Amino acid sequence: MNPKSGLLAMLLSTTALAGVQESEWQLEQLEGGTRLSIYADVTWGNQMSIYVPRGHCAGQLDFWFATYNAGVLPPYEGQKIPVRFAAVHPSGTDEFNASTRLAAVLEDPFDLGNTEHMNIAILTVGEIRDVFEFARIVEERQWTGFQATAPDDALFDVPHESWSTDGLSTVLRQVPGCQGRTTLDSIPRIGQATQREVAHNS
Repeated sequence: MNPKSGLLAMLLSTTALAGVQESEWQLEQLEGGTRLSIYADVTWGNQMSIYVPRGHCAGQLDFWFATYNAGVLPPYEGQKIPVRFAAVHPSGTDEFNASTRLAAVLEDPFDLGNTEHMNIAILTVGEIRDVFEFARIVEERQWTGFQATAPDDALFDVPHESWSTDGLSTVLRQVPGCQGRTTLDSIPRIGQATQREVAHNS
């Protein structure tokens, strides 16, 4: 299957659930695995997603955003662009990445015949090595949300976007086959970013 066809299938699946408790994380079962998602605080169509393949407890954290910049984005596919990503807690933020990889650009995904509207770009934040451990980290570090920031709107249409963590720990623990796992040596990479890692990614 064309990788973009699989991404489009995810997009169509979540579009069908668009009106369901959009302010909280949702869990849905797809043919190849489990997808967790939530809509953004600033622009509702911008979505954060964790995809866990069937039979695994590791997942990938992405965010999807509607863009009018599709014409300039394709050359950046597979490359890092200057969008910083962090978790928010009462004392400040834990930064994961100083830049984020542009995974794909879906131009006119709904076949409307107009690529000036409804283009979708997908940015990859990183891998979660164990979703059950990630749930524990969200709670222990008191993360209240996530945020993505860019220096301007040249590539990322909304220079500051955010997502809530409401319901995230609950749905992470509902991923089939991962309930009850407590592998302390499997802490997710994006949950333990250090200043040196941040500098390395800059």
